[in-house]
Amino acid sequence: MPAADDILKHWNAYMNGVSLLGKVNDFTPPNIVVKTEEFKANGMDAPLDIDTGLEKLTAEMVFPGYVEDVMALWGLANNAAVNLTIRGSLESRNGNKRPIVIVIRGMITGINRGGFGTSGKAGDTTVALSLDYYREQVDGRLIYELEPAALIRIVDGVDQLATTRANMGL
Repeated sequence: MPAADDILKHWNAYMNGVSLLGKVNDFTPPNIVVKTEEFKANGMDAPLDIDTGLEKLTAEMVFPGYVEDVMALWGLANNAAVNLTIRGSLESRNGNKRPIVIVIRGMITGINRGGFGTSGKAGDTTVALSLDYYREQVDGRLIYELEPAALIRIVDGVDQLATTRANMGL
């Protein structure tokens, strides 16, 4: 069985600049999916998928117990109420360690506290975020930078929409 390289060994979250070390059970970054529409014209043997933009970017965090300060950020209307940075350390089999940094900005759209659990045991609080910005870097390499409202889609350092913005006078 082959061992995997670049395992995320340790990570920390910072919400609005405040460290959440030891206060987050799980973080799920957004699924990045290109929306497509099928196109088939005369003479084509099969339809092709046409890129029509990205699907909505969402993320999720799970906190142990009651998280009053985070819950108080729910539904804030400026859609930039939550700035979240995840900083981690990827480690390969040979012991090489590289930093990973994920930055998101958006709005808390849902809070699921589940049950209050058994007395003396912390229940989990799941926080859903709708994002207007997402950036992911590994060891300084820009993997993704996505800002749909500004028409920015950078993948592996290449701005895929730069010409489109220029054509639009932006």
